[in-house]
Amino acid sequence: MTEALASPTLALLYLAQGHRSRARATLDEVLAADPFNGHALALVPRVRALPPVRLGAQLVAESPTGSGASLELRWFVDPRHLEGDERLSLALGISRLRAADPALCFEAHSCSGTRGRKRLPAGRGPASAAVALIASTSGAPELPISEAGQRVLAVADVVSW
Repeated sequence: MTEALASPTLALLYLAQGHRSRARATLDEVLAADPFNGHALALVPRVRALPPVRLGAQLVAESPTGSGASLELRWFVDPRHLEGDERLSLALGISRLRAADPALCFEAHSCSGTRGRKRLPAGRGPASAAVALIASTSGAPELPISEAGQRVLAVADVVSW
């Protein structure tokens, strides 16, 4: 890059503008000249870090047409978080607290991409749902995570209704 004014402050400006690679190059130049520059060393993790994986779950109220409440799931994964041919899926656990027939069920739903939204019928309450975003390389969804080549990327806050 060879910036005449390479400094941690310039790297911070690049980072604020979304120019992560320019910020990284500027910090590399600063640290090549002064490997103990404290300000530059403190910024290195910020420019090297990947954006966080996000997963959210919320209950969407019953529609006026009477189709029932829905559980809305939203996710975002920067593709740099994925390794090789990993695919994304949502692992959903729902606990229904009915006196006559309490139930705990698990479902897996594939994700159409690294960013998306999916609505699932919530059913009548009371119930709670826990959702995890999973990256998997092989194996069937019914295999334990360690055997199926799966890793948990994010877990949403529990939703109850």
